[in-house]
Amino acid sequence: MRAFLSLLLAIAAALLATPAAAASAPEQHPACHAEGTAGEAIETIVAQPARWRCDGGEPGLGADVALLSFPVDPAGELPAFFATRPVSFGSLTLAVVRDGRVVAKQTHPADSLVVDAQGRRFLVPLPARAGAADTVVVAIHGATTRGLFGDARLHADNPMTRDNEMMKLLVAAIVCGMLAMPLFFNAAYYRVLREKFVLWHLAVTTSLLLQCLLTSGVLAHFFAIPVPVFARTSILSFCLAVASAAAFCAAFIEPRKLDPRLRTGLYLAAVQVVAVSLFHTFLPNAFRASQTAIYYASFLPVLVIFVAVLIDASRRGSRAVRYQIVAWFPFLVMGVIRIVTMLVPALRHDEAMDLFYAAMVVQSVATSLGVADRFMMVRRQRDRAVIRAQSLERLSERDALTGLYNRRALDGALGNFAHQGFTGFALFDLDHFKRVNDTHGHATGDAVLRTLANVLGTHENAVAVRMGGEEFLLLLRGENVAERVERLREAIPVRIARKVGELEMLVTASAGLVEAPARQSLSGDFVTLYRAADNLLYEAKHNGRNLLAAMTQSDVKDRLVDGDDTIAAAAI
Repeated sequence: MRAFLSLLLAIAAALLATPAAAASAPEQHPACHAEGTAGEAIETIVAQPARWRCDGGEPGLGADVALLSFPVDPAGELPAFFATRPVSFGSLTLAVVRDGRVVAKQTHPADSLVVDAQGRRFLVPLPARAGAADTVVVAIHGATTRGLFGDARLHADNPMTRDNEMMKLLVAAIVCGMLAMPLFFNAAYYRVLREKFVLWHLAVTTSLLLQCLLTSGVLAHFFAIPVPVFARTSILSFCLAVASAAAFCAAFIEPRKLDPRLRTGLYLAAVQVVAVSLFHTFLPNAFRASQTAIYYASFLPVLVIFVAVLIDASRRGSRAVRYQIVAWFPFLVMGVIRIVTMLVPALRHDEAMDLFYAAMVVQSVATSLGVADRFMMVRRQRDRAVIRAQSLERLSERDALTGLYNRRALDGALGNFAHQGFTGFALFDLDHFKRVNDTHGHATGDAVLRTLANVLGTHENAVAVRMGGEEFLLLLRGENVAERVERLREAIPVRIARKVGELEMLVTASAGLVEAPARQSLSGDFVTLYRAADNLLYEAKHNGRNLLAAMTQSDVKDRLVDGDDTIAAAAI
């Protein structure tokens, strides 16, 4: 745990330290801005100083063309790159200006630009020009978000060559690796724990992993990602992460630990996020100036529902919500920062990306621990349920009076004689047992039955079953079956006389035994063996009682062939 906390602190320190290092890097911010109409030449706007505002504000999103002006030193070297946030727009025109005249310009459609390897911007080389310049003008056609203006910079060199940028990429790669780990855990959990919240957690983790790979630049190191593709994929992956998180929370919090209306609200919030995000992704200019604000504002109800869910589940004593509070608190803070800075014009829009990476680490660890905790709880509950079911099943297979197996136990594995290796099938029946009950009462009769059960049940390498009334079955393994059964039969009256002192009569037992041939086990089904043993028991009773009638299974078959009616019921 200490090592894990140290890793989190190191990641947080790196995330907080690298922006500070970036502050000293050579870059320029726009000084003025202007707005134009579709088809209006950039030269016309540059030549009209009255149209430019230098009050520190930003162009409006309702304009067809938004222009930014960067003053440069005419005697110095012109910056090499323009960079800004990779979001949706139509096209970009870079113009180099000297003394109010455009001396060089170049237009780039959005789909011709690719995201840089840092993942948070795209870089465009400034057009070549001859002679000195005093201004660089950037014209953005069809801007959809204020982030295009707030993040606009001129760079003297490629930012990716700076040490702090490589540190950011390394930290982001570590975060992405941590997000990938729960994918394997979820796959393993779902094989055992078929719960919906495991699938939703898998969706959350997958979406956040895609966000991390996109915004960190890890994917851009291997693939050239056009800005429109990046913008759409980033919006969709984020919306899927939020929607999956809402569904995960609804499925993860225990039953009766959350108001049903709030649980339904989470699913509705997920649907709303997906619908609004799809509209914003594929129709980014439908409402022009207000669309981005509407998009960000649509997340406010989601934040409110999440907070209400966390509070309500905590009040109801939910165990799962503890992990949810830790997991989603950084995301809630990040969401508030993004929404407020977008909706308040006086504030510079902040995506809070460093907090976003830290939030992904916390979410990954906290929700994974929560899922693991739920897995252990559900597993313990299922284990207890299995133990209870097995206990009930064992009780249902036991005779209440004697504690031996009852007839029902033979319907299970015990009755599979082909695989049990039994060598003897013996039926015992007490002689004249009705006289015991009639003379001494049922309490004494029960004592006699318990004594008989103790004699049979304690015999080694054998299984005793009470078939009903005073009839008992003994299934034996091993050799010398007939001798063992006869010794048990002879011990029964002695043990009964010793244990049940109120008896004034000798209680004997008769037995019928079907024995397997030498070095073999019994074959055939229970019904067949029972009929054969029951016929032998009948012979013992018929011949005077207090006797054992035994026969091997092969002799039973031969007797059937000879047509002996005494054993006719034992068809094998």
